[in-house]
Amino acid sequence: MTEKIKHVRADFLNQIKNIIAESRQQALRAVDSQRVLMYWNIGKTILEEE
Repeated sequence: MTEKIKHVRADFLNQIKNIIAESRQQALRAVDSQRVLMYWNIGKTILEEE
């Protein structure tokens, strides 16, 4: 492969890696958000039961 093709291919692969990394981060934030809501609802339910 020529250097230009290698460079284009590397850029392409880096774009794919970045998309995957960003998606993983968004998934982690969504899970964290749901976890906070879960704990809040558990606490609310306990308080209402007392």
